[in-house]
Amino acid sequence: MNHFDDMHVDLPTLYATVVAGPQSIKKPRFVLFNRIRYALRGAMLISKLHRKLVYSNITTGWMDEFSRFWRQRLDGRPIDVVDFQYL
Repeated sequence: MNHFDDMHVDLPTLYATVVAGPQSIKKPRFVLFNRIRYALRGAMLISKLHRKLVYSNITTGWMDEFSRFWRQRLDGRPIDVVDFQYL
């Protein structure tokens, strides 16, 4: 039997490692850069361009973060965007 077919997550242990683990340190960015990025993201959402970019797998930053969490924290199998197409 494959380990990934019967995956059990121990939530209390996982929570303890996440809370006790090192926090990611983000570098400070310029305020103007953040405001421009926020305005562009809002314009993309309003024009529905963001959804089209995500569906066409052009912007997959969210998937990289989720895949890293899935493999490292939950000890799951490697996944990609293609795995979600049949859901």
